[in-house]
Amino acid sequence: VSVFLAWLHLYCKVSHENCKMACLFILQIVQAAQLIPAKYFNSKMFAKDVQTDIKKLCNTTNLVKTIVCPACFCLYQTTNIPSNCTFKAVKGTNQCDKPLFRSKTSFQGISDKGAFHLKPYCLNSTKLLIAVQVPQTTYIMQSMLSWVMWFLNKNETEKGLDSWALVVHHKSSEFVEDIQQTPAWKSLKWLLASSPDDPPALHLAMNLFIDWFNPLGNKKAGKLHLMGVLAFNCLNLPPTTQNLLQNCCITGIMPGTAKIFCGLHKPSVSMINHVLSPIVNKLLVLEKGFQVWTHQYPNGQMVQIKLLGLVRDIVATHKVAGYASHSVVCLCSFCVCNIRERSALQLARERS
Repeated sequence: VSVFLAWLHLYCKVSHENCKMACLFILQIVQAAQLIPAKYFNSKMFAKDVQTDIKKLCNTTNLVKTIVCPACFCLYQTTNIPSNCTFKAVKGTNQCDKPLFRSKTSFQGISDKGAFHLKPYCLNSTKLLIAVQVPQTTYIMQSMLSWVMWFLNKNETEKGLDSWALVVHHKSSEFVEDIQQTPAWKSLKWLLASSPDDPPALHLAMNLFIDWFNPLGNKKAGKLHLMGVLAFNCLNLPPTTQNLLQNCCITGIMPGTAKIFCGLHKPSVSMINHVLSPIVNKLLVLEKGFQVWTHQYPNGQMVQIKLLGLVRDIVATHKVAGYASHSVVCLCSFCVCNIRERSALQLARERS
């Protein structure tokens, strides 16, 4: 029932009310089909709404929730968290000092007390009200390793990788029809199997997509609240299936506030680097290779992942990859030196 209702809502675009009505119909059909008395039938095992169904189905997804500063996007782990942000853009400057928590009034023992509660105190002894500290902003990430293992455990994934690799191998070398025929792909250095008896290593190249969207809708007037999405897709798959929803990994949702993103105010380079740092660290680990057990190789296969492409808009082009515009006069987006002054460039002293 949970799988059917989730499919009905996510793929058939059926509303919550109609899904709830379908759930009631299914429960009535099951109850009528039971040959045992109704008192032995536990209807509480079925969820009554779509949110609970999706939550039950996605309980195995490894989501990492990290506290993030709402001003500079500096990440903090769930242990030994300061009350204010301690990030300094440059050594010797003032720290951000933005509060990381806000007070939330809750009913003790009834409502949620917050996952990161600090210094709870009672507001009124006669009423079960308490004030707890909850994070102002959180950054949600999906474990890329768990997604890759789930991705390769699908039988259609292995078939798609093998079939398209065979197609690319038989293509003419005179024309470039796929990214696997490009010099950039061929110049990548991959790991080999440790012994001839082991199965061949699987080499996967990933594409990183970064963009911002308004969860409130594209409004010409009104409140503007932009959030960023970071997603991966596998370039080894056929071009017709690379961008399908089941083949994309949403690895992170960048928080955003109207104060930061309003108008022409976009996230700075340091803000983007903060949210990219855990993803880059994970990619460095996956590049060393790891074992995955699949349908074709139940005893394990060595898998190596590399980041090859970046799909983004103009803002992400400048601030994620460090590229400059065509009409820019600076050498890169990280310095202020004019291109006309390049003849006067010289090495500076190393910073301590």
